[in-house]
Amino acid sequence: MERVEGRSAGRPVFSVCAFEGCRRRFRQRNATGRPRTYCQVACRRRAQRRRDLAGTEAERPRAGTGVTGPGRSGAPEGRRLFGLLLRNLLWLSGLTVDEVADLTQTRPERVAAVICGDSVPGWPATFMLVTAMRGSPDDARWLWEWARGQRPRRPASHAAAVYRAHAALRGLRFVSALPPAGSDSGKRMSVDGPGLPEVLSDWDRTRELVESLGGSAERFRPLWEQVRRSAPGTPAFLSSGEDGDGATEE
Repeated sequence: MERVEGRSAGRPVFSVCAFEGCRRRFRQRNATGRPRTYCQVACRRRAQRRRDLAGTEAERPRAGTGVTGPGRSGAPEGRRLFGLLLRNLLWLSGLTVDEVADLTQTRPERVAAVICGDSVPGWPATFMLVTAMRGSPDDARWLWEWARGQRPRRPASHAAAVYRAHAALRGLRFVSALPPAGSDSGKRMSVDGPGLPEVLSDWDRTRELVESLGGSAERFRPLWEQVRRSAPGTPAFLSSGEDGDGATEE
């Protein structure tokens, strides 16, 4: 924020809007407190949107968010699959990069960087991009978390855990088997089909399905464990003689 005039002698204080696309000179309020950085709420939101789309290489992990530091195992593969998901959505939507940029009020070069997998934005920007390309944000969420090196948060209920695991499988299926051109990408991402059987009751079947879709069973394992642990009648913690697969150790 650029300060133009001081507060000496009770004179008004002016600043320059920090948003690069505005840079308008505005007057600070006389009330005490932290000075404004942007001239209006719209500029603050546009600046936040640009930061979300700028990628996460320079971001530091924040306490309580589950975001890990750089170099986390599996993140490059997650970025590749996340970028492939967005490219498939773009192709099926029939939109151009410029049209998506216009719909999301984002610079085309930023959109191109995200779609190519060179940048992984925050969730609000990802939600906006996927929705603009007529996809299902829920089905893209797990791949986005994988690309960010982020662990899934604890579900609110067993139904929520099952839904999230199914959504992750739908996202993988959408990446591994591209639907025909002209189909409704949102429907193909959102609707459960015969290709996604009820396999969550058995880890071996779940692992086989995830790997057949090109995903990482290791990355999917936390979702499966959340489904298992949140099921009615399941103890909150495993006993000391039980391993992660539910088998008794000898």
